[in-house]
Order: sequence, then structure tokens, then C-alpha cells
Amino acid sequence: VEDLMHEELVLLHAVGGRLHDPLPVHFMSGYLLELLRTQKCHAAECVCDTCIVRPLARYLCELGLSTPSVQCCRPSVLASASVMLAANLLDLPIRGRFADNIASRRCAIQDATCDLWAALLDTRRCRATHYK
Repeated sequence: VEDLMHEELVLLHAVGGRLHDPLPVHFMSGYLLELLRTQKCHAAECVCDTCIVRPLARYLCELGLSTPSVQCCRPSVLASASVMLAANLLDLPIRGRFADNIASRRCAIQDATCDLWAALLDTRRCRATHYK
């Protein structure tokens, strides 16, 4: 048992204590909380803009993970771009700390947003992408 624990510690030390890299979804929940801080979600079946922004942002993020030009983005940039594009598509205001986050990395987030938009409208990829 001690040998196994020693080997685990050696392995953890070799990877710097990180078992995985953060994914866009790790950032997205915080960004959505900031975006919707003053909004209230309704019942699970509701399809108002406030309620639909979460699944739309998740969809855009998944689309970004399968888009070569967006795959190289940092996870936090992809999450920001997904939430920002979802909010823009639904005409939701972007303000508060989420707006500050976007302003601090405007170029990278704008590039990722443009690439997501292009992927969303790209019909040659044979994917189920829909224009709202």
C-alpha cells in the first residue's frame, strides 16, 4: 500500500497536481450567473429568452469544440464567446462583471465569436445548425 501511495504522489508531482485542464463548461456557469444576475428563470418548460440562453450557450460552446478555428481558443474565451453570442442572438443586455470580462479580452473573444457565428451559419458541415 505504501508503494502505491508513493507512486501516486510521484505521478501527481509529475503533472503538477493537475489532473485535468479546465474546460469551457467550468467557466460558462459563472458567466451565465453574471449575465442573468437580475433576470429570473421560470419553469423548466419555459422558452423565454432568459430561460433559453443557457442551452443556447451550451450548444454554441459544443459547436465551438468541433470547429477547428475555435478549438485553439482558451476555454475561458470559448465560454465567454458562447455566452456573449447567445445573449446577442436573444437581445439580452450584457452588463456587470461579465461585460468587464469581455472588455478585458475583447480581441480574442470577438475573434472566437465571429468564428462561432460562421460555424453556426455554415451549411457545408452537414450539421444540425439552425438560424434563429
